[in-house]
Amino acid sequence: MSEPEDTVVECPHCGSADVDKESAFGSEISKTQYYCNGCHTVFERIKYDGRQPE
Repeated sequence: MSEPEDTVVECPHCGSADVDKESAFGSEISKTQYYCNGCHTVFERIKYDGRQPE
């Protein structure tokens, strides 16, 4: 499960799109961990493969 390359990831804390992927796996296998260069926080995002959930 991976996100399409053109997916824009934004920080949920400050809204910045200046983020770096920290780890392919966060606290769960279904999450990816990111680091925000805007507010210097680490956050997790649920992986999404591009298909609409049922």
